[in-house]
Amino acid sequence: MESNFVTHLDIEYNEDVLLMISDEVKYKPFTAKTRLTEEEMRDRFDKSDKKMAQKNFFFDDKNGWLIGETVKGYEEVNRLVEYTKSKLGDVDIRPRFYVQKKDVFVPEHKDIGTECAINILLSDDCAPITYKDFGDIYYKCALINTQETHCVNTDVERILFKLSIMDMKYETAASRLRN
Repeated sequence: MESNFVTHLDIEYNEDVLLMISDEVKYKPFTAKTRLTEEEMRDRFDKSDKKMAQKNFFFDDKNGWLIGETVKGYEEVNRLVEYTKSKLGDVDIRPRFYVQKKDVFVPEHKDIGTECAINILLSDDCAPITYKDFGDIYYKCALINTQETHCVNTDVERILFKLSIMDMKYETAASRLRN
């Protein structure tokens, strides 16, 4: 069932403002090394199956997948964080922007440290998210199950505003957001 992976949302947001903020954010390559301690890296890759571990090394270099994390202090970002907390309760939400460069394939992975996320695609004609156990799902604004194996392959630049939810499982968040 698609709802095990993605819950489409009808959240009001100002796309023009988010795009403007995305232009102001400082980006750096998204790498596992910037996200995990050395011990967490060893645990993650030594305990995972070899195929998944090899794919995760994509996240170890300058790969065309960029993250911008310094987004606090913007009214629209704060409003979206507060709205989400009003629905989910007192959860750890980290707002971020991502840019996936044209023709970059983000291989199969599970997100590091993020239980689930609200993703808002800011680019036109974006490629779907592809789940290993389901297939392609197209969305514009949705709660994403980041702990199911997924990938994204795009032939256009993809700009994404993401509210990473660090401490609530997808199923719980989906239930609260539907009400």
